[in-house]
Amino acid sequence: FILTLLKYIEPPARSSSEPFIFSADHCFNIKAQGTVLTGTVLKGKATVGETIEIPAIGESRKIKSIQMFKKPVKQASQGDRVGICVPQLDTKDFERGFVACPNAVTTFESAIATIKKIKYYKHEVESKAKFHI
Repeated sequence: FILTLLKYIEPPARSSSEPFIFSADHCFNIKAQGTVLTGTVLKGKATVGETIEIPAIGESRKIKSIQMFKKPVKQASQGDRVGICVPQLDTKDFERGFVACPNAVTTFESAIATIKKIKYYKHEVESKAKFHI
């Protein structure tokens, strides 16, 4: 039964023509190598030697190496879970967020939004914390 269903399921097409956007969920230093950004490629592709931009801190770096499941690869494309090594990036400046090809992601300092309380939530928000959307 499952094999019959698999015949009708098509994997999504990977597009490498779109600009590279990478969602980094963790970063750490490797002594004498650089900083490794781990995450998932959301769009496009990146190859070793290309320049990538970290919009959150407004800096650009060249890709030194790419690894996928502890094996070096030349490029990463949409859907790949990889580690991207970049030189001279301080992990204190960047922990998680987007990495992209230059000028692919527009950043902004602030926005005005209307937020409404969920109807079924009956309690007051006591923490007065900021919400990141």
